[in-house]
Amino acid sequence: ALIESIFASNVFFTERVGSKYSQDNAYLDLLENCEMNIPNKLERYSTKAVYFSKFIDTYAFKMLSVKDFNKEQLAKEFTEIRPDIILSIRFGKIFNDSMIKAAACPIINIHSGILPDYKGILASFWSKKNHETEYGFTVHGIEDSGIDTGSIFYTERFKHDLDKCLFSTVHELYPSAAKFMKNFLVNFQINPSKNKSFKQDSSGAYFTKPALEDFVEYEKAGLKILDRNYYWRLIVTGK
Repeated sequence: ALIESIFASNVFFTERVGSKYSQDNAYLDLLENCEMNIPNKLERYSTKAVYFSKFIDTYAFKMLSVKDFNKEQLAKEFTEIRPDIILSIRFGKIFNDSMIKAAACPIINIHSGILPDYKGILASFWSKKNHETEYGFTVHGIEDSGIDTGSIFYTERFKHDLDKCLFSTVHELYPSAAKFMKNFLVNFQINPSKNKSFKQDSSGAYFTKPALEDFVEYEKAGLKILDRNYYWRLIVTGK
């Protein structure tokens, strides 16, 4: 009930993170299609698009597609909603200064990479391609219009497994991230001061969406983009 009372609010969603890639990229298409198919397949091949509909049925959500809003309109929405906290999870727009000012509350982002080293998109891909031994996720605040630069609340690290495909590496981040965010929200409602953060240093780099040649190099290094056995096991068993 505690978590439900926090989530009785508005949800703004975007169709993708970042802009549409400018060149044909079969690898990105494959990852996107597999990911978007999962909710429906887990509903045992339902003909109805699931996506956020299960959340609407379970919680008092108002769903708003961000493609219908520009940033000025979003700032106005935040002013009218007067939120206590904003959670940004794979949100496809950058919070500009007017949006942050209008929100007038903590804005917390889950980034699927280790900060400050791997800002930007598909950090799990880039870290493995760069022969890092670890990947992970970072929960941080959004305090200005910088990308993945805010104060860090928590980082969880995992060991890279060269036998695991990129799809499974990305997919397996989110259960741990969701568990942390549940505890974060409980602490926020009971005692916000429990959620301590620290400033990032200025090191690290920003990574964009991989180009076609990046994926080709990835596979040439013996790394897998998608393990079909893993994917179909996920579809059939949900885990």
